Amino acid sequence: MKKIVLFLSMLLAMGLASACSSDDAPKSLPQPEEDLGTPIKSVTNISGAVHLNQSLQKWEIISHIPNTIDCVDIYYPLNLSNDYKVEGLQVLFSGDVYKGDENATLGGEETYKIKLTKIKKE
Repeated sequence: MKKIVLFLSMLLAMGLASACSSDDAPKSLPQPEEDLGTPIKSVTNISGAVHLNQSLQKWEIISHIPNTIDCVDIYYPLNLSNDYKVEGLQVLFSGDVYKGDENATLGGEETYKIKLTKIKKE
C-alpha cells in the first residue's frame, strides 16, 4: 500500500511540474495595427540620424531643426527596415507624419510617428 501511495504521489508531482512548464505560458497576441488617423503633415528629404531609444526600446530618427540651437524633431518610424537600424546612421528620409506622444517630450523636442515613403543613407 505504501508503494502505491508513493507511486501516485510521484506521478502527481511529475504531472504538476510538467504543467508549469514555461512552454505552456500564454503567448501574447499580436496587437492590431494602430489607427493613426489622418497625417498631420508630409516631409520630404529631411536629414536625420538613426538611434535606438534605450528607455523605449524603439528606433527613432532625430532631425535637428535648422536655425535653432537645440531643437529637434524625433520621428518614430513605423516601417524602418533592418538595413537602417544602425546606431548613428545618417539618413535622408520622406514620409507621412502623424501625431506623436506629447508626454514623451522635453523642451525643444517634438515627437512624431512616421510612415516612411523614402529613405536613403547620406
